[in-house]
Amino acid sequence: MTSEYLIKLICIPYAGGSAVTYYGWRNRLDCRADLVPLELSGRGERLSEPLYENFSQMFSDMYAKLLNDIHNCDYVLFGHSMGNTLAFELAREVIKQKQKPPAHVIFSGRLPPDLCQKSESYDLSNIICFKSWIKNIGGPVDILFDNPVYSRHFLPALISDYHVISDYRFNGVYEPFPFGITVISGTDDPCTNPDGLRRWKQFTEKGAKFYEIPGDHFFINSAADKTLCVINGVIDELLRGRDSCE
Repeated sequence: MTSEYLIKLICIPYAGGSAVTYYGWRNRLDCRADLVPLELSGRGERLSEPLYENFSQMFSDMYAKLLNDIHNCDYVLFGHSMGNTLAFELAREVIKQKQKPPAHVIFSGRLPPDLCQKSESYDLSNIICFKSWIKNIGGPVDILFDNPVYSRHFLPALISDYHVISDYRFNGVYEPFPFGITVISGTDDPCTNPDGLRRWKQFTEKGAKFYEIPGDHFFINSAADKTLCVINGVIDELLRGRDSCE
């Protein structure tokens, strides 16, 4: 991170994804923000490392990575789908451990932790049913399941991540975050619904803003420009607010 950046956008991938998912954002992100995608084990630059066995293992690894990036600058957390849940738990943990909290969290593509598992229906024991679920939410099944070359490289991480996120259990105990949150969803995403998304308001004492973007579950890819418009708006508001206090 160079001195020209005023804030970091720390991004957490969705199931089966990697830091590469966010590389294309770099040239479209507010020039005052440093893009910091966290890499999950078993893919990308960490391809030689083992995949996670459970949510606790994934969370502990991501928390350690996060701590490396949050001490010298304000930051915003962004998580999509599985990354949404990780962002929620990471934000709780930094507060619990009295580490530097995020200035804001952007929750994308998933319902709040008390509702998310009730809204998702897939059978990991049946590859045909699982393929149907991935197709239903807009995933590239022709690449992930039908192309033997890509399938060999990407399908294990996807299945592993779904096992891991299935292992997640929200304990139901929380204190509202002392910072604002933004919630982004796709208009045609079967994983979310308006009433459920509004429940995110209970997790912050500083207010929540909600945005719908055209697309299915993977709108952050198909409508990246619109997604980044929302993110850049969050960053600009944070930096203008900070300037007014100085």
